[in-house]
Amino acid sequence: MGNKFGIENLKKLLTVFFKFVNVGDKMGHENNWGSRMSHLFGFFPTLMTLGSIEWSLLDDEIKDVDDSERLGLTSWAKQEFDIIDDKLELLIEEGLDFAAYVGGAVVRIKAFIAKVKDYFKK
Repeated sequence: MGNKFGIENLKKLLTVFFKFVNVGDKMGHENNWGSRMSHLFGFFPTLMTLGSIEWSLLDDEIKDVDDSERLGLTSWAKQEFDIIDDKLELLIEEGLDFAAYVGGAVVRIKAFIAKVKDYFKK
């Protein structure tokens, strides 16, 4: 199970990504450059949080996310998305569910393979 700091660290990175997508979506729905630029300038404080991420912890934390944390991250991510197009938002949310499912399957497959290897080492 991952440590709480690591999950919060991962959330910082994902927040920047989700807000970037949200800003792009909002800019695409504007009809003038002034409005588009205001969305972009509003994104800069979020971009600055990249400096507070403990990059050295991310790889291990991503590998260590358990089922409970994965479900929590998926639920949290769905709340972070604020896409104007509701159909697109639903599609993204379904993609997040699918990614969590695949991630869980990969972890289980690796654990199973490790057990098989250990069995044959005996």
